[in-house]
Amino acid sequence: MKWPSVFRRGLKRPLDEALDWIAENSVLRNGVDWVTLRQSALVLAEQTESPVGAYRAIRFVLERLGDVHGGLLPPAEVGWFQKGTARGMVRGHGLSVIHPERVVVHLDADGPATRSGVLVGDVVEAVNGQTPVKAGQAPLVDLGQDTGVELTLRREHQAQPMIVTLESDLYTVTETPRGQRLDANIGYVNVPSALRATAQSYVNQAHQIIQALDHEVTGGWVVDLRHNLGGDLYMMIAGLGPLLGEGEVGGLVNASGIRRPWVYRNGSAFLGSSRRASTNKPYCLKNPAPNVAILTSRLTASAGEAIVMAFRGSFRTRSFGELTAGVPTGLENKKLSDGSLLRLSTTLFSDRTGYTSISPILPDQVVAPDWTLLGTERDPVLRSATDWLSNEADLTRDDEPSHVVRSQ
Repeated sequence: MKWPSVFRRGLKRPLDEALDWIAENSVLRNGVDWVTLRQSALVLAEQTESPVGAYRAIRFVLERLGDVHGGLLPPAEVGWFQKGTARGMVRGHGLSVIHPERVVVHLDADGPATRSGVLVGDVVEAVNGQTPVKAGQAPLVDLGQDTGVELTLRREHQAQPMIVTLESDLYTVTETPRGQRLDANIGYVNVPSALRATAQSYVNQAHQIIQALDHEVTGGWVVDLRHNLGGDLYMMIAGLGPLLGEGEVGGLVNASGIRRPWVYRNGSAFLGSSRRASTNKPYCLKNPAPNVAILTSRLTASAGEAIVMAFRGSFRTRSFGELTAGVPTGLENKKLSDGSLLRLSTTLFSDRTGYTSISPILPDQVVAPDWTLLGTERDPVLRSATDWLSNEADLTRDDEPSHVVRSQ
């Protein structure tokens, strides 16, 4: 084949690398006519005589595959991405605002929003004086990429809105699981996104919380994944192991249909026989088969969805809330020859019964959230979960759960 001029100038190599790797490893590859898609990508790349053309072509392929989880980072962004991942550092405003409700649903402890006095439950009426809009495909309000952003906030029991200006800043994310005892002797564990940089403290904290609550918990457990955007899956499995139970709890299925199991054993999480995360002080529950209620939302994504799958298949587990984000896939990274980084969905998450899904995960009981009541006694999702644990946890279900989707 005679390559177009854009490739003769040296851009063929990274594009070819990307397309070859996608064709071989994408778990979504069987859903497209690959020959036609590849040719379309080459034509698209030729339209812009710069690296931008090649990058646009790669993103076009990911879009046609339906790989909303994957992406491409140009060379200028790769160094920061890798440094931030390794050190647990991010740059931003430090808050998440759910769309379309426009409610602040999460704050990073050391972020600019927390330092400026923003509270969970605040309603964002304006962003830089304009009506808030959605941030691409994410169910969040777009706060822009500018260094500074002005938010007009409405807070319960305050007559007048308040205006806060946030300066985007570099800060370290140190989130670890949190827990408390609820009424009716129910244990509650909030499981945030997990960064590899906090691995040991994250897993240790989860076991410490479960151990501290276990002597009081007789009514079951709530695992709250509503803020869990993903991160390191194995830290979460290791941390929640006492509630998941010993043995195989799920797995990864690659593009060739080969499955590698997730296993929890004595404080450690394994992929197959490879240990991926652990605690040095593992805890075992007094009741090794507790009733567990899982809380999900449209923000529950990636590894957060993997944890939903890991609890599936257990008749002592029931989920409550919204459909999840719909990216239940494992990512792999490939550094291209020009220094850019391709992130590709190469595996599907499997529950412990062998079922997978490529769609948002439907909870057993759909409950519309009220984000202004998040975490309070009037939180409708939490109340539905605790009602089930209190009143119906002794019920057993002998039929196959209706929420699972057979592997494609």
